[in-house]
Amino acid sequence: MALNVQLSRRITLDGLDPVNATRNLIKFINLGVGEDRNVALGYKSQVSYDKVAAGNEPGYNVGIGYECLYFNQTSKYNVAMGYECLRGGNIASNQYTSPTLYTDSNNNVAIGYQCGQFVGSDADNNVLIGYQCGLAASDNNFTGDSNTYIGYQCGKVNIGGSENVGIGKCCLFSITGTGDNGKQNVAIGVDCLYSNVTGSFNVAMGYQSLYSNTASNNNVAIGYQ
Repeated sequence: MALNVQLSRRITLDGLDPVNATRNLIKFINLGVGEDRNVALGYKSQVSYDKVAAGNEPGYNVGIGYECLYFNQTSKYNVAMGYECLRGGNIASNQYTSPTLYTDSNNNVAIGYQCGQFVGSDADNNVLIGYQCGLAASDNNFTGDSNTYIGYQCGKVNIGGSENVGIGKCCLFSITGTGDNGKQNVAIGVDCLYSNVTGSFNVAMGYQSLYSNTASNNNVAIGYQ
């Protein structure tokens, strides 16, 4: 039995007729069969990857969503799913090429709206799951390593903080981390270590545990506030 599927003229992209709309969609689909071995689905997803700059090595990245991995030039083995995940660059950067391309940020997973949006170079082994986890800021790119942020805006303004675990809404929200600061914290629960900026080696478990701690180290708090 033959299956006859027709595309309604009411279902279009950018207000175009179905034929042109489909052509525009296909321009931004890469199913991993090219030389870069990247899977890209979404407008401008992974358009900046440069196999030559990456030492002629495939990227093996997966980007699904609007501008996922947009300014990635050489980073590999990343998974980005969601609007502007691991985008890089800054808000004003809307060209296909930009001086703010990032490199060597490998082995990251970002799932959720704007997870790791302003990722920079040399950010490795991070897991970001949830709305705006590891977002950073347009003038301070996310460059931390080995962080696990799971939950709404966990580690939202993280810059260089590394080896942190935040599970729960707004855990480690304010952490920036530079040099040896802002690392190896564990926050489990809503708003745990919310105000922590540079503190390290802290454990907070429970609703708003160590909420007001900003720079202290080596604390353990378990329980409500």
